[in-house]
Amino acid sequence: MRLLTSIVVGLLSFLQPICAEEIPIYRVHTMSVIVSKAELAKMMQQPGADSYSYYDSVRSLMAAGKAQVHDVNIITLREGRRGTVESVREEIYPTEIEASDGLPVRKEVTVLPSHTLGGWFRAFETRNAGVTLTTEVSRQETTGGLRLTVAYEYVKRIKMDVELTTVLPQTILKIQQPRYQTIRQDMVLPVQLNQFTLTNTFAVKGADGKLDSRKKMLFFAMVQRVN
Repeated sequence: MRLLTSIVVGLLSFLQPICAEEIPIYRVHTMSVIVSKAELAKMMQQPGADSYSYYDSVRSLMAAGKAQVHDVNIITLREGRRGTVESVREEIYPTEIEASDGLPVRKEVTVLPSHTLGGWFRAFETRNAGVTLTTEVSRQETTGGLRLTVAYEYVKRIKMDVELTTVLPQTILKIQQPRYQTIRQDMVLPVQLNQFTLTNTFAVKGADGKLDSRKKMLFFAMVQRVN
């Protein structure tokens, strides 16, 4: 009986440090901010400017109304595990038309994809408009520091254009097609806890679908330890 008790006590003593070892849990914050190119150039010229100091500069611009928050996301995950946040709207639009009877005579017709006006659609495409973010926090093999993996995609429908055209004997049928802006990054970088770091900059498009040469979008990421 004493031998059995000694074995159980020894086993519990062996398992205690293993059970007490926590798997780190992190919270990943991402933020994209739109600033003017002129303000970005000023930040880059500041003495000692680095990927961490840019966030302090952007905070000052936001307080002064000179920067606009574009998107914010938060993911909580365990070390070494991937986490994904997806907030999208599925948009389906036609890519091919097959004509039918009953079209107006000698008339050019422009319609939205939701209408047919005597024609029907036989091929479609689908785009997910919105945000998809996948992150992972792991340890660097050489230094033991934190490493953040970020895969980010932002898709926005900018406007509807007339692109799909079918010429019939009596009618020209034109279907409006959507135009999208896509912002995408897929990268791995070392990070420090509790500090926003600048990961990328992106071009910005206006409501007309053309690049806005006056603005840039800055993407920041930060990792916090939860437990």
